[in-house]
Amino acid sequence: MQIYSKSDVGLKRTSNQDNFACAQDDSVTWAVVCDGMGGLSGGDIASKIAVDTVREAISSKKYGSINEENVRDIFIKIFNKANEEIFCASMKNEELKGMGTTMVLSAILGCKVHVAHVGDSRAYLLGKDNIKQLTIDHSMVQQMIDKGEITVEEAKEHPKKNIITRAIGAEDFVVADYICEDFKDEDTLLMCTDGLTNYIDNDELLKICNDYHGDELVDVLISTANNCGGSDNITVVVIQR
Repeated sequence: MQIYSKSDVGLKRTSNQDNFACAQDDSVTWAVVCDGMGGLSGGDIASKIAVDTVREAISSKKYGSINEENVRDIFIKIFNKANEEIFCASMKNEELKGMGTTMVLSAILGCKVHVAHVGDSRAYLLGKDNIKQLTIDHSMVQQMIDKGEITVEEAKEHPKKNIITRAIGAEDFVVADYICEDFKDEDTLLMCTDGLTNYIDNDELLKICNDYHGDELVDVLISTANNCGGSDNITVVVIQR
């Protein structure tokens, strides 16, 4: 399994509130991507706490070794722990009150990819001729799309497109969505923050992923988002066999 990753501050922000981590051992390949929110420093802190929680839990096998039977339970425990850590930190410091972060976490075991998420950072599964968005945004515009109030195209320009309805650490309890899909030999897992998906639609994502590979693919995705405006931090993780 090959992992390629990069985070970029973008063209308009002075700091990067995104955070990510990825690793693999003999049995599992995993990655986490977070996009922090909350004041000048709160987003940085929230996304770092979340990523550190994931890294420590998986590397130390705090909840046991991840396998096909327990991955969902371990993911839920990790999300709950990250939520607790961030929420408690925000309660102890008035300047950090209200901070939170999105989080998308994946694990590839054998021929399956497992994904859990909160917020609007995304995971995609790409084949040679197809792309599937594995995550559904926890956002205000997604709720409006689901109710038929706006179209997907209208959501891209909606003034409330950046408002998320679920975040790690924003409240004392959080619910993560989970999905498991087949992961075939020629498939690609793409994880990213909305700094990428605000500018690149699914068709263009598929084309770029077919035209480029490895580190060059990650660089092209980020440069494309920056060339289209780069108004936010951009983080991309790509996993390929």
